[in-house]
Amino acid sequence: MKQGKINAAFRMVSLGERAGAILVTGTDKIRSGYGNGDCVMMDSDHSVFALSDSTERYSRASRDFLERLHTALMAKGVPYNIDAWCTLVNEVYAAQDYQHKTTFSCATLRKGTDGIIMTALNGGDSSIAVVHGKSKAIEYMSRPDMNFAGRSTKISHVAEVNLSHDCLVVIYSDGLADVARYAGTSVTELIVDVSGKGVEEFPVYTREIIEKISGDPRIEYDDIALLIFDPFACCGKGDGVIIMGGSTPQEEMRYQKNVRPSTEWDRWMEVDEIIGNDALARECSIRIIH
Repeated sequence: MKQGKINAAFRMVSLGERAGAILVTGTDKIRSGYGNGDCVMMDSDHSVFALSDSTERYSRASRDFLERLHTALMAKGVPYNIDAWCTLVNEVYAAQDYQHKTTFSCATLRKGTDGIIMTALNGGDSSIAVVHGKSKAIEYMSRPDMNFAGRSTKISHVAEVNLSHDCLVVIYSDGLADVARYAGTSVTELIVDVSGKGVEEFPVYTREIIEKISGDPRIEYDDIALLIFDPFACCGKGDGVIIMGGSTPQEEMRYQKNVRPSTEWDRWMEVDEIIGNDALARECSIRIIH
């Protein structure tokens, strides 16, 4: 990983103006001692960005799914068209145990003759959106369904989108809808607002929104994962892989006890510093692949 910063205490990742992510554990998951079932993958080597959201019964299912996807990409290479993507993803879907149900939302990039083509693959109730930076218009939004990996053996929705300049791709789990509701807005308005802060600034801005609503003890929200990237800054820019989330109950307990309240880890750290601290990476459920 040549570039990038991580805030371990708040599970935030920043690849500068290229991509960023934030992961927050739901209120009931912390109280009940569950793991965080949301997981994000930022695979700059293959221009693949994905999110998976599993249940508290087996919170590691999301991570297992995304790691298996990465292994398939390493073994077979990046699919060259939409049909090839369906074939590869369906193989990953078919290997998911029924008990380990998880959503899958993935945006892949390749250069076309007139710009960048995004292949959007979606199954379950996590979402992919394309937001135009200047007009704030939603240029694409995936359709949520109940075709979770584990429940289904095939991806349910695949689309190719020609991306315009000055757009950002947003991938988020259903927990973001809880935040939007308590913030007095819709999830669509929230992603437009958050993406408008820019790729580099949105993780901290999102964190501030969540901290503001968390001041009320009556407020409950699910696990939250949010990933935003600039497709024109990311396409073909190989820079390693970060997988974050899908923590087991034991990992989440150590994170909540040792990392989350620590002022030592509430700072932006270079990726190399995280790589050199295996214990910290494990407690944060972060895996970095060169």
